Amino acid sequence: TAAPGIDDIVVLGKLKQLERSDDYDLIVVDGPAAGHAITFLLAARGLLDTVRGGPIHTQAQDVLEMFQDPTRCQVLLVTLPETTPINELIETAYSVEERVGVQLGPVVVNGVDLGEPVTVVDTDNNLLSANPDLLAAAGYRNHRRQCQRDELNRLSTDLALAQIVLPQLAVAGLTPADISVLAQSLLQQIAQLPS
Repeated sequence: TAAPGIDDIVVLGKLKQLERSDDYDLIVVDGPAAGHAITFLLAARGLLDTVRGGPIHTQAQDVLEMFQDPTRCQVLLVTLPETTPINELIETAYSVEERVGVQLGPVVVNGVDLGEPVTVVDTDNNLLSANPDLLAAAGYRNHRRQCQRDELNRLSTDLALAQIVLPQLAVAGLTPADISVLAQSLLQQIAQLPS
């Protein structure tokens, strides 16, 4: 406990051990949220600067080597298509690259409404102006969808990384079938990324 970041370096050291074992094709780590992720990833550099020798120094040095090799380690940031999460993601992306030195992979954007704009019409294709609640709901969904599109465009402009867009599923809780839908979407988009 005398050295700051010692708990993080234990976790990072275990990840390094798993990566070096060659027992796995891919190791996915669900890391902490943005602010804590930077602290977590900076633990190795902090310990390297603090501890001048011994096994902790060696462990920190090995972790930094893993971080700096994009064939061994990349960070995929995950966000929602909303203003504050996108702002946080952009800030985190620059911090990860500049302060930590880890290469960024594509950005994963969860919960995107991928449908077409909603129009409320009757069987004769007339606007249902008689039902203001239905019109208000359609207007809200269209507005929200446009806001998401605007945020995705801003993300593309502000951060030159590929995007993996996962659909919003209109369910109260995810079932195995829903997980399969998201997994298939993820795999299809990963297959389309440049090598």
